[in-house]
Amino acid sequence: MAQLGGAIDRVISAEQAQAYKPSRQIFEHAHAQLGIRKEEALHICASPHLDLCAARDIGFRCVWIDRDTARRPLDDYTPDAILPKLDRVPVLFKQLGW
Repeated sequence: MAQLGGAIDRVISAEQAQAYKPSRQIFEHAHAQLGIRKEEALHICASPHLDLCAARDIGFRCVWIDRDTARRPLDDYTPDAILPKLDRVPVLFKQLGW
């Protein structure tokens, strides 16, 4: 979290949701806790399959942190952004006016 420089409004964990990836329950829990429209949520992840699929299916925006592991995102989904490191997220937010 420190790498993001305070750019996060709230963190919701799988433990809080009492479910684990790739369960959609985690994302439904997050949506209920945030009280916002699904398209206003942004999920930041490192797993292209466990995370991107669930984020896509629920309608969250998604940033994939691709640490050059040779994993590939799903063929039928392109995340809103692909970044090499978590510390690039604040720069993306600034570029997009978030």
